[in-house]
Amino acid sequence: MKIFFYILIGVAAIILLTITVFNYDPKTETWTSMLFGAAVGYGLYKIPSVIRNIKQKRAK
Repeated sequence: MKIFFYILIGVAAIILLTITVFNYDPKTETWTSMLFGAAVGYGLYKIPSVIRNIKQKRAK
């Protein structure tokens, strides 16, 4: 149940970042820019876990 909550938060973050970064307008936006925005949002979502993993590896 907890994982679905985090997935929902991640999807919402990707959608919000896509809308904010690209100032989404359905008349002018293409699927490529939407996918790029989603990739940027996913990258921003994953950065904290990557940093955490690097710190754990250094501590060993």
